[in-house]
Amino acid sequence: GRGRRGVAARAMPQRIPVVDLEGKQVGEEILHLKAYSNQTANYVVHQVYRTWKRLNLIDYNRWTKRRQDFKAGPKPWKQKGSGRARHGSRRSPIWHCGASVFGPYGLNNKRPISTPPYIHSGAISTILQSKWRRMKLVVGLEDWTEPRRGRLESVLQAAFDGEDMEAQQKLLIARNAFPGEERKAENDYGFPTRESYDNVLYASGRTIPKLAIRRPRDIDRKSDAVHQLLMARRLLISREAFFDLKAKFAEDGGWGFTGWHTMYVQAIQKLAKEYPTDRKLQWAEARKLPPGLEERIQWAEDKRAELAAMEAE
Repeated sequence: GRGRRGVAARAMPQRIPVVDLEGKQVGEEILHLKAYSNQTANYVVHQVYRTWKRLNLIDYNRWTKRRQDFKAGPKPWKQKGSGRARHGSRRSPIWHCGASVFGPYGLNNKRPISTPPYIHSGAISTILQSKWRRMKLVVGLEDWTEPRRGRLESVLQAAFDGEDMEAQQKLLIARNAFPGEERKAENDYGFPTRESYDNVLYASGRTIPKLAIRRPRDIDRKSDAVHQLLMARRLLISREAFFDLKAKFAEDGGWGFTGWHTMYVQAIQKLAKEYPTDRKLQWAEARKLPPGLEERIQWAEDKRAELAAMEAE
């Protein structure tokens, strides 16, 4: 169907046009992100989106009473002699207005499911790569200075050759685009934050129909990136934000597929190569310190006084 074709991965490098604010092409950039194969892309993206939707979009506030939430109440009639079936309470699920069996029961219906981080990041990267036909990069979007809706609408029209923007879902990604609060339920769209109103780019596009605004840091597994990318039919990305996404989801060495502990170890290893140390010399100097705590404190005070005297000279 339409969704199946829209998510199919295209792992080949693609050329993305770079335009200015007037819509004139000024260059090209290569889009080559890590993507799943055509045989697995649809399945993985579908599973990731289902998991994210179950955890974020479904409203778990709905609640109906079950049998344990009712008091027992009196027995409708005596056990024998009435000619009717035996019942112990009118709160039984088989009675009208009785307890519910399969109705919603709050957070008890929220399954403890999750998606591995690298798979979620791979799904985001696959969707981005598959949107190359409907993607434009804009120069000058980061230098937006005034909250003007008309100017932003003209930029959208010029970038996509005058298409009907009101009929298409659009996603704008820029470094200086501070988004509103993410919606947590299907009927709860939330309200913009105070920081959002202070941002000129967000203030320019917040009333444009079917326009979502996100930053490169929001295109992440901790945000609603999968939902926004799947919904978007047109992507407008600033050139600077494109470089951020490219470094994060690149085919070779994208840091978005690496855990924080691995990145921390790699950073420490890099610092160790830049600033090599002699551990044996450090141990030898440490052995020269006094053994007692009070003696070490006195030694440190003497050293500070000695250094202060040397600086005074």
